Amino acid sequence: TDSSGRLNFPSQPVFYCAGLGGIHNTKDSWEHINNWTEVADIGGNFTGGIFTAPITGKYQYSYSLQLLLAGASTDNEVRVKLGSTYYYNYFLQSTRGVAHAFATQTNIVSMSASDTLRIEYFLENSGSPNIPTNAGFQFFSGHLIA
Repeated sequence: TDSSGRLNFPSQPVFYCAGLGGIHNTKDSWEHINNWTEVADIGGNFTGGIFTAPITGKYQYSYSLQLLLAGASTDNEVRVKLGSTYYYNYFLQSTRGVAHAFATQTNIVSMSASDTLRIEYFLENSGSPNIPTNAGFQFFSGHLIA
């Protein structure tokens, strides 16, 4: 703490990434989203779209993705993978043509040292959705809270 009693954690693990180089997923496969533009990475724990917890603790993560759903009716999922545990965000495009959808999620999770956290995207049925290049609508962040 400083002289005013404020907490100061200059080496607290924090990452923030924005904007993507664009992703085009193929049908019926999970794709790891790895082409983020890193804005901040205190501790150097975020590489290739994967955050690795440096210490055991409670972490908060958040993400927001804009999805362009083109083509036929498609079921789509975005999930956060933490070790062998998954946190899903499911949505359905029920109309034909071009539509935009947003997938967002914030969660507090327990992580052990060396646990990894990443976002994956899945396309079911038919169509050709993608995550367009748009820094204003895409981010992935996380930090140690306790």
